[in-house]
Amino acid sequence: MTFSEALESLKRGNPVARSDWSGTHQIFVGPPHTPYHEPVIVEMGEDGRLRAGWAPSQHDMLQAQWKNWFE
Repeated sequence: MTFSEALESLKRGNPVARSDWSGTHQIFVGPPHTPYHEPVIVEMGEDGRLRAGWAPSQHDMLQAQWKNWFE
């Protein structure tokens, strides 16, 4: 799927990943952790660590190899 489709899937609560990411690497919408109480995009790296505030690179946005994590 395209990044636009992956973003819509994220908004519905589905974790997504690029098909070329390995292991447990994924992104998902996490609970609000900002002063404005807004949801944030969280990245789970291959090491299992969570990083809040993930932002896509231009390369990420132009890829059409996104998938729902549970597929």
